[in-house]
Amino acid sequence: MAAYPCCWGGAPESALQLAAHSWMIAAMVAIVAAPGTAEGDLPLTCQLLAGVVAGVATLLATQPMEVLRLRAAAGDKRGMVAQVREMGIAGIFGNAEATLLRDIPFSALYFPLYCKCKAVAGELLEHMDVPNAATVSLLAAGFVSGAVASYLTTPADTIKTRIQSELPAAEAENLAPRLVMAFATKDNSETAEASGVARIKAVARQTVSAEGWPGLMTGAKVRVMKLAPNMALTLVMYETMQAALQPFLAAP
Repeated sequence: MAAYPCCWGGAPESALQLAAHSWMIAAMVAIVAAPGTAEGDLPLTCQLLAGVVAGVATLLATQPMEVLRLRAAAGDKRGMVAQVREMGIAGIFGNAEATLLRDIPFSALYFPLYCKCKAVAGELLEHMDVPNAATVSLLAAGFVSGAVASYLTTPADTIKTRIQSELPAAEAENLAPRLVMAFATKDNSETAEASGVARIKAVARQTVSAEGWPGLMTGAKVRVMKLAPNMALTLVMYETMQAALQPFLAAP
């Protein structure tokens, strides 16, 4: 059951993220530079802003997917439609601040780093006469950038997961305690009354108090192993398809 939310949310998440980033880059090229300017030629502040917008855009797909995935992993066997109907829009997008805390820094780090790594890797591989250097450079840049961004944003991902795993008592009684017990903090009295940024701070304090600073890096290796190759393959497919469709999309 936990696989269905991932399948439904993964593709829209990547589509929204890449579309928002490409749109922002194109808009900034038109505003601050001459047409035809490459992304790497833009000021770093512009690249960071494009990443921030891409991170915000993913919320529309990431938030519902994460909430439903965690509920399914916790033992809720009902269909997604039934769960969404019960929670409503407010329930689905509750604690969205925690998701933005992770996704905005991730995209802001990933895209500028990917752009720089792609240029460096491309030049290096060409000098080494590596076959199909363009594709290899995309894979290398995507992997390195995904690894760095996912590792550095692990604390935000840990906080987000623990917040979204704190189900209301009435629901928790009917669900298997596996995920709730694995991720919930030991004392929820402080977080139960908090919301938004206050709840994020409360969960962070409780995590550090109970597990020390390393507690915020829980699952860092698994997160890197998942996202680094995923982002590499996604960007290779995206740029390859973009290049292939460019002649058809060009104005006559």
